[in-house]
Amino acid sequence: MQSLRPPCPGACAHAPKSVANLFGIVHGCFQQAVYEAILSANPCVLPPGTISTKVTTPRYPYSLEEVHRLTSEPVPWDQLVLNALRFYAGLREGEACGRRFLHWDRKPKPLGSLLVNTQFDDRPLKTSNHQKDRVRNVPVHPELERILDAWWNEHFETIYGRKPKRENFIVPRRLRRRTKDTYTNHTNSTAGKSFNATCLLVDVTPHTEHAARHTMISECRNNGAPEDVLEQVTHNKKGTIVDAYTLWKWEPLCKAVMAFPMRNGKPALEQLEDPQQRALHAKLDVVLQALGGLQGPGGTPALGEPKSWAQTGPDLRADCKYLSANLSAHLQTTENYREKQVPEKGVEPLT
Repeated sequence: MQSLRPPCPGACAHAPKSVANLFGIVHGCFQQAVYEAILSANPCVLPPGTISTKVTTPRYPYSLEEVHRLTSEPVPWDQLVLNALRFYAGLREGEACGRRFLHWDRKPKPLGSLLVNTQFDDRPLKTSNHQKDRVRNVPVHPELERILDAWWNEHFETIYGRKPKRENFIVPRRLRRRTKDTYTNHTNSTAGKSFNATCLLVDVTPHTEHAARHTMISECRNNGAPEDVLEQVTHNKKGTIVDAYTLWKWEPLCKAVMAFPMRNGKPALEQLEDPQQRALHAKLDVVLQALGGLQGPGGTPALGEPKSWAQTGPDLRADCKYLSANLSAHLQTTENYREKQVPEKGVEPLT
C-alpha cells in the first residue's frame, strides 16, 4: 500500500492501525467471494504477525483538575455535556454521541440509569455483534445528573432555540442549515475536533477523546471499585464464563461509579446521604469504634477490626444485627468487659 500511495515530500507513512483496517476490508471482500463460490480461495492472506493491530501509543488519563475544567464554563454547554458523558459515564466516542434523552431514566435509586445500546446513528455497539444482550445500563454519576438536569431544563433551549424532546440526541450536532425540526448526532470527526478545541479553550493539553474513558476507569479503580463490577458498567464484552452466571444488582454498579470523586474531592456515596442518614451513620460509627476494643476469650477481638459506615457501606446494617444478637452473650463470657465497655457519654441507644 505504501507503493501505491502517491509520493508526497515530507509525508509520513500510514499508521499501523490504518494499514490493519485497510487489509481487513480487502481480506473481507475476498472472503465473501469465497463464501459465494466466486473464488476457490482467498488470495489476501498474510502470515500471522505481519500486520500489527495493537495500539502502541500509550494513553494517559486526565487529572481531576482537568476534568473539572473540561466540564465547566466557559466551555460551551453542548460540548460540556458531551465531555461529562465521556468522563462520568466512561462512554466511548460513538456511545456518547448516540445517546438520546429517552435513554436517561431517573427512576432507579440511588442513581439514575443511562441505557447504552447503540452508537453513532443508532448503529449497533462496537462489540455487540448485533446481540441485544450486550447492551448495558450505566449509573448516572451525581455530577453528570446535575449537568444533565441543567442541560434539559435550560441550556438546550438556549443553544438550539427550542425545548428538548425525549427522542432528541442529548448532544445534537450544530448545523448551519436546517430545513426540518430534526437534529443529527456528532460524527467521530466533528466530536474529535470540538473536543480538541475545548481543550485549547481551557488550557488543557489534549490527549485523545478515549483518554476520558481511561480517566473514569482509572479513578474508580484507584478508589476501590471492584474490577469485575466496573467492567459491567464500562464494557459490553462477553466476559468470562463466571460472568455468564452472574447478574449484578443495581446498587453494586452504582457504588462502582460513585468511586469517581465529586468536585469537592469527597466520595460521591457520602454526598447522596440525607442529613438524617448521615447522623445515624455517625452514631453507628461511634458504637462500632467503641465495641471494636472489646476482647473475647483468649484475648481475640470480639468484632474484628473497627469498622465505619464509609468502609462497609450497606453491610453495616448486618454488623448492627450481629451486635444486637450476640453482644449480650459475649459480655457474659468475657472477663474484662466491664473495663472496656461502651462509654455512656456521646452514645445514644440504637432504634
